[in-house]
Amino acid sequence: MLLEPQRAMDLTIEIIGEHAGMFYDLRHQAIWAAAHKLWKESKGIDMLTLTQGLREAGMLDEVGGIAFLNQIMDATPSAGNLPAYLDTLKRKHVARQMLRALRDGAARLMEDADPTDALTAVEREVIEVNQDAVRVQAKPFKRLVKECADRIDEFARGHKMHRGPFTGFNFLDNMLCGIAPGELMVLGARPGAGKTSIGLNMVTRMALDQKIPCAVFSLEMSEMQVADRIVFSEARVDWQRRFRNGFLATGDVPKLDAAMARLAAAPLHIEVEKRITAREIMVRARRLQRQKGVQVVLVDYAQLVEPSERSRSGNREQEVAEISSTLAQMAKELNLVTIVAAQLNRESEKGGRARVPGLSDLRESGALEADADIVGLMWSPPAMNDASDDTVVPEWLNLCNYLEHGKEAPPWNEQVRYVEMVIAKNRSGPTGSAAFAFYMPHTRFEDMYRPHKKQEAPPAETKPEIDDADVPPWGNREVEL
Repeated sequence: MLLEPQRAMDLTIEIIGEHAGMFYDLRHQAIWAAAHKLWKESKGIDMLTLTQGLREAGMLDEVGGIAFLNQIMDATPSAGNLPAYLDTLKRKHVARQMLRALRDGAARLMEDADPTDALTAVEREVIEVNQDAVRVQAKPFKRLVKECADRIDEFARGHKMHRGPFTGFNFLDNMLCGIAPGELMVLGARPGAGKTSIGLNMVTRMALDQKIPCAVFSLEMSEMQVADRIVFSEARVDWQRRFRNGFLATGDVPKLDAAMARLAAAPLHIEVEKRITAREIMVRARRLQRQKGVQVVLVDYAQLVEPSERSRSGNREQEVAEISSTLAQMAKELNLVTIVAAQLNRESEKGGRARVPGLSDLRESGALEADADIVGLMWSPPAMNDASDDTVVPEWLNLCNYLEHGKEAPPWNEQVRYVEMVIAKNRSGPTGSAAFAFYMPHTRFEDMYRPHKKQEAPPAETKPEIDDADVPPWGNREVEL
């Protein structure tokens, strides 16, 4: 610092920051504080100015006087090794912080604290240490230009944009282009509207079709209830009437066997806990990521997550805000696709008639809509599910392939429901709505593709012929950086 002050100060602040606590020796902390003050005031740093700064702060004698400063200079062979010195300083500081976190955890246990609370506190402190240890440096724009050119190359070749795991629903995936790692997606709906079902459908298709390890945190159902719903949904067998009443048809058994064989090999993990905090979910997700390679997490559902002791104040909005921010932090820190089911308030059904829901309908807190990267709000338009006139069959039913027919079959409105998901927020793409058919006995959603608007294929002659010369040769062009 005294040998090459400008370079030393810039490099030190870039690597370890401005906090004097990085130094273990109190004398070194005082010297760094005096030098940093000179640097902030744009004053030169040498032996005289540093000595004067320490004297003005009343710390010159405390650090050992000019003799100690001369001793430090004599003990430093070269300023060229500064990066190595800073790396050692940073590693030692992180080690001390880790020891402090572990000592605090041991002290809590000695005071008969709840082991779960002690583990959560230690996990939080360790995460804070990790955040301090990892300093993100600015990325040169020329590197971003190269990455942009690579993406344009893919698009020019006709490849679909792939931001992350796809939901398995074509119309929805065309809007989202997948869910990027680190993003938080909120699925909002009224009770019984299918938010759990569509969440389970998404992670099942990710695990089965894309072989992506997924984890489900269910705070509402048992392991067997979750497993039953996944198996019967995949097999397309009536779970609500036949299985629960003991009347499985002969043809259902092979379907269930085939579905269980497929699901047994799927990288899908179920965690069930009736009382769990968001911080505990983060701890378990970290463990599953490390041990099982989990990339996607489904939490069912947000309002059932317990508030931490720190935020337990009786103010439900503050408690849900803390839960929301922790789940968003989990998504970012662990780089996980995080899907969270949430309830909508009664305002969306005020007057006895459902209406198109909005972000303000998310129940108990506005933090969910603020923290989320994607918000999908589900509702069933009454006009599309009107069964008051048995002689009128909705046009969209023609696209439903798994309805039962015959005298024993229940009415169509007890088998399938038209559901729309309104994408009310999307940080990385368009908003809009996607239509689904919800097969209630199967607890399974299928694509609807906007059936109330007939889509006709354009005439063949309207499709322009593209000459290869008109396509920019992205793949053959070198980007000069």
